[in-house]
Amino acid sequence: MAKKKKRRSAGSLVLTLLIIVFSGVLIYSAVNLGQIWLKYHHNTVSQGRVSDLFYGQTGDGTGATAGATAGATAEAVDGTGVSAGAVTGDAATGTSLGQNTLTGAISLGPLVSQNPDTVGWINIPDTVVDYSVMQAEDNDYYLHRDFFGEYNFNGMIFMDYRNTIGGKWQNYIMYGHRMSDKTMFYIIGKYLEQDWYEDHKTFTVLMRVGDEDILYDCKVFSAYRLTTSLDVWVPYFADVNEYEKYIREETERSMIQCDVTASRDDQILTLSTCDYELSQTEGRLLVHAIMIPRVVTPVEAKPVGQPQ
Repeated sequence: MAKKKKRRSAGSLVLTLLIIVFSGVLIYSAVNLGQIWLKYHHNTVSQGRVSDLFYGQTGDGTGATAGATAGATAEAVDGTGVSAGAVTGDAATGTSLGQNTLTGAISLGPLVSQNPDTVGWINIPDTVVDYSVMQAEDNDYYLHRDFFGEYNFNGMIFMDYRNTIGGKWQNYIMYGHRMSDKTMFYIIGKYLEQDWYEDHKTFTVLMRVGDEDILYDCKVFSAYRLTTSLDVWVPYFADVNEYEKYIREETERSMIQCDVTASRDDQILTLSTCDYELSQTEGRLLVHAIMIPRVVTPVEAKPVGQPQ
């Protein structure tokens, strides 16, 4: 009888310990999931606020009607009738596909007024890439910081600090994280798929060059994987011959067939993000495009909220 009681006691103790361990694992997992959700939620709210500022909304962080208002603004200002599009869900954050379209009626003024680090806006049609582009004094500042200077795990899309906008023989380099929630530059990895490239050959960038906002059609001419052992993140060149050599070499690296040929007379842009196929720590993915100016609009930095 005493032996049975001992066995029961030992079994109860083991069961109790298992319950405690299992409960601890559940609590730990729940806390981790909660922290991840908070990180992504912060990015959702922050990017929504920036999108509202850019497309002329309230700035309350919802981002729910930015596209519709931008469309009305475009029609009212330039009379083209080209709508900036509706937004299904939150276009800036990855909860759905953004359908905003950059037009000459949209200015960077409200963003520059709020944060002078703003140098542009990038939009890849039918994707969540619809973000402001920042430039700081180094390439670390916006890795995990949002437009408003607060910590943000997703960071921002930012231009290499060594680039001089409007300078000669520049390779404008834009960096963005490849986030597991499919925001930021996650989608540019699709450029390695020939069919996807065929449907997304061109994207748009609005960039402030001196006293003008210039809207560029960016046509992809190369996309490939590599590791950081290759030094291809070259922001500018000493002369046109070096520039031409770089364009030729990066064209030859392409893993897809592009119907655009870049030359020494073109302004080029590079999108850069992480890639884990070749290396978990050193792998990168690059997309190169030529930049063709479409609209040149003289601008002034206007107070936030003032109609453009």
